[in-house]
Amino acid sequence: MRAIRRKRVLLVTLMGSLAIGLLSVQSLAWAQDTDTDPTTVKASKSDAFGKFLTDGNGRALYFFAADSRRASNCHGFCARAYPPYIVEGRLTAGDGALTSLLGTLKREDGSTQVTYAGHPLYYYGGDILAGSTAGASKRYGAEWFAIAPGGEIDKAKVKTDDTESASQQKKTANASNEASENPFEGDPEAIAAGEKLYQKVGCYGCHGRSGGGGMGPSLVDSKWRYGDSDADLFETIVQGRPKGMPAWGKHFTDDQVWQIIAYIRSLSN
Repeated sequence: MRAIRRKRVLLVTLMGSLAIGLLSVQSLAWAQDTDTDPTTVKASKSDAFGKFLTDGNGRALYFFAADSRRASNCHGFCARAYPPYIVEGRLTAGDGALTSLLGTLKREDGSTQVTYAGHPLYYYGGDILAGSTAGASKRYGAEWFAIAPGGEIDKAKVKTDDTESASQQKKTANASNEASENPFEGDPEAIAAGEKLYQKVGCYGCHGRSGGGGMGPSLVDSKWRYGDSDADLFETIVQGRPKGMPAWGKHFTDDQVWQIIAYIRSLSN
């Protein structure tokens, strides 16, 4: 009986060692697979920003002024609007980026966030197209900046704020004058298209799935802080408003803005 028990113990020990060995091999294989899909930081260029950092797909990366070096202060709702750039493999400096400035930090949830020149990097959920820089604004108590390839923050801010603002205001005025009444008002197809855009870009994150409000104001109300005419709504969407409403003029055509307004109007009908 003792001999049989010894054989069983030996067999269990061997099976345990084999299982540990297999897990080690799987872990090694996972690490190698991860290394073949590196996280990339590279430099991209736009007329408004000059050169600024993006990921390998051209999505803008941001610096949060409320952060300290190598420590993130963006969590909860902030991290939902500005998701941290998380790495699971090795880092790679792409065109225009400097390997010496790449780094990482551990977040509260244990994930590893990419840093550049010591600054934690983030995406902005409202950047729906590569090259979009709608996240450069003041939100969650501090400014958000794009980052220049050398790690400088001030050189990556919009260079033509005054010119661009004047140009955007002119565009808004022209569009409003051309159609003081929404050309798509009450059009079922336009309303459906506006709803799709509303959902696609995540407007519900602030205003609720049905426009009832949340982090942002309700869209079902008939009176709004910055005016309640169609022209006022057009200006709000295109230019943005202080304290939270980003400018969407770079992301939509005029017709798409009017479609969104048609959808918003339908919510209170």
